[in-house]
Amino acid sequence: MSQKQEVEIRAKVSFEAGEKVIKNLVEMGAKYSNSAQIDDMYYCPKTVKDFSETEMDEIGSYSLRLRSSSKNGKEPKFSINTKVITSFGDHSAWDEFESEITSLEQMAHILDTLSFKKFFEISKKRESYEIDDIKMEIEEVKDFGYVIEAEIMSEASESAGAKQRILDLFDKLKIARADIFPKSATNYLMRLWAKF
Repeated sequence: MSQKQEVEIRAKVSFEAGEKVIKNLVEMGAKYSNSAQIDDMYYCPKTVKDFSETEMDEIGSYSLRLRSSSKNGKEPKFSINTKVITSFGDHSAWDEFESEITSLEQMAHILDTLSFKKFFEISKKRESYEIDDIKMEIEEVKDFGYVIEAEIMSEASESAGAKQRILDLFDKLKIARADIFPKSATNYLMRLWAKF
């Protein structure tokens, strides 16, 4: 069985541009999926002293995240997730593994016991849409602004084509290439807000 990859491209947009993206998505036939409040906590080894030591560039480097997600105002669900770089410096396609957990507090204690520490937190409101097999998420990130994220689950051998399909959709939605994050919004914000 072949490994699926998550192919993602993200861009920062103004409030007005975000509203236009939603309007254009609906006009193009996108289906509304859900809304969610998401709170993420990222972990790294306790030995890490600055961002350069934990930045994901090398093949095999990874992120480690705990998440609380409440969809459509329901009780939150919790998960642990890791994303693993498969091509040097490429933050648009990677291997991803995730599992639900029952307690963020207990998982945080486990990570602490395994010599990991929390170094970054982010809170966001997300509106999700689907168009063809592309998931679109419009996120209002607390203390930052709006981020548009498009994602396709793809076979590793088809990731280049998936990236191009997302870029083509961004063009139709009038999302400027200059507004695309070279890595990710999370990576960008980690550089600003991470505490070691």
